[in-house]
Amino acid sequence: MSEGNPFIDQAKKRVADWEKYTRTKKLAGLFEKAKEADKTGQIFYEAAISAWSELTKEEADNPYYQTAGERYNFWNQYKSQIDRYNAQLQKFEEQRKSDIAKLKKSSSAQSHNRCAEAHCSRAVYGDLFALLRH
Repeated sequence: MSEGNPFIDQAKKRVADWEKYTRTKKLAGLFEKAKEADKTGQIFYEAAISAWSELTKEEADNPYYQTAGERYNFWNQYKSQIDRYNAQLQKFEEQRKSDIAKLKKSSSAQSHNRCAEAHCSRAVYGDLFALLRH
């Protein structure tokens, strides 16, 4: 017990209780925010990751720590799946552009060859066809 003031110990205990209360209230608010972010996580998964990450920053005396860690890992895995999917879409788009360019080039070359063949045929056989028509 403190010497001069008999209420110092009680005041210190109350200060500690209030600090614990405000910290718990802050964690509860972060937990509610994270639960709300979960509702739209399939669209805004970055917000869910950020909200759950905020709760995992404090481990000591955090009743939400384990749940927050699990949800954080879940949304990170989800993000990885989305990133892999987007990378695959990008590859498909690049392949599609490449295939279209090849088809255009091939089609153009075939068209040119047909025109050249037709022109050659007219030149070689033109006189013959003219004679046959008369």
